[in-house]
Amino acid sequence: MSLDVSAGAVLVSLLVAALGTQSAVGRALAVPPAEAIRPAPPPRFGRGWIERRRLFQRLAPSGRMLLRQMVRRPARTALSVLGLSAAGAVLLIGFSFIDIMEVLITQQFDRAWRQDMTLSFTEPLTSDVISAVAHLPGVLRVEPQRAVAVRLRAGPRHRTVAIVGLVPQPELQRVLDRAGQVHQPPGEGLLISQALAQLLEVVPGQQVDADVLEGDRRALALPVVGVVDDALGLQAYMTATALSRALREQPRVTGVALQVDAQALPALYARNRTLPAVAGVASTSAMLRNFRALMAQNLNVVITLNVVFSAIIAIGIAYNSSRVALSERSRDLASLRVLGFTRAEVSLLLVGELLLVTAASLPIGMVLGQALGSGLMQLFNNELYRLSYEVSWRTVAWMALTNLAAMLLSAALVVRQLHRVDLVGVLKERE
Repeated sequence: MSLDVSAGAVLVSLLVAALGTQSAVGRALAVPPAEAIRPAPPPRFGRGWIERRRLFQRLAPSGRMLLRQMVRRPARTALSVLGLSAAGAVLLIGFSFIDIMEVLITQQFDRAWRQDMTLSFTEPLTSDVISAVAHLPGVLRVEPQRAVAVRLRAGPRHRTVAIVGLVPQPELQRVLDRAGQVHQPPGEGLLISQALAQLLEVVPGQQVDADVLEGDRRALALPVVGVVDDALGLQAYMTATALSRALREQPRVTGVALQVDAQALPALYARNRTLPAVAGVASTSAMLRNFRALMAQNLNVVITLNVVFSAIIAIGIAYNSSRVALSERSRDLASLRVLGFTRAEVSLLLVGELLLVTAASLPIGMVLGQALGSGLMQLFNNELYRLSYEVSWRTVAWMALTNLAAMLLSAALVVRQLHRVDLVGVLKERE
């Protein structure tokens, strides 16, 4: 961790702490010493806007006292709501990574990469290999591919990528954008990733130069006919026939996507080990298992940290708010106990205020988390992956339950202190 990041975090923390204490310290310093040592005059209260509402008059006495206390200190109530909303937003972002990864998995492994296995060859082979692969054990469907490494150039900007030639309407390995729409490879020109188009600063209709990095290393001039907002890597697609025509070669195959009978997989793996032309075998199910295992390792850390941090924020804000309210209203609450209110009714005046503040913070936390999460995804997106911010109702429910649990823990701590208040001692204190 760099020194400037650490120093910045410390300075921001000190600044926030200073701003939080400025109001109270300012009020204390503004009072002359001779006046400060005298008891404070009792506050003057009048009927506020909420007390003139008909619905307010229908509430029970405890409910009226609860709402009156919140409305008479709007700044403190608003800051408590905002603080708990920030805690909820942090938690929502942490939990949402599960939804983001699930959307990515569904798009790539269920809808885009629908093959069971992909074979890659040591060198480009003739199209006769398609028939040979189709006769391997358990193979139900074959889709050939032709990939060639090129350096795409547009003026001074360039990127090294692979142009992938697909069948005209692929069913096993499809081109899918982040919105779930399927794009067909063009018969002429290139269909490229939107991220690649932005890096090269080209739009559909413009032409790019492609320096082939294999074979006779010929130079191609190819038009960009479309862009696709895909999720992974920098891609360039066209039909295999158009790619062979551009390379001035007979149709070649560098890999095949296979749909395989699951019961014949062991025999197929054993047969592939004996084929010298096969450079590698990629199992889609194995890729998915490895991806989930990797994501689980990283996401567990991220989610744990977010839960801990957001819980600390929520508990700190809720406990501080309730503790201040208990300090200010201890005489009033003791008086209510003497007048016959039960412990539960008196506790409700503190816990109820905290519950209302927490309930008000949940929708604001959802909106704030959505805005922050969308912004973070834009910052995280790069040439390797582009993620869409997704939040499910299950994630929202976990965020709400965690915030409520933090509120209940804070309420339990404050209620415990309330029950320990010496009623006689508090009532003997001078105003």
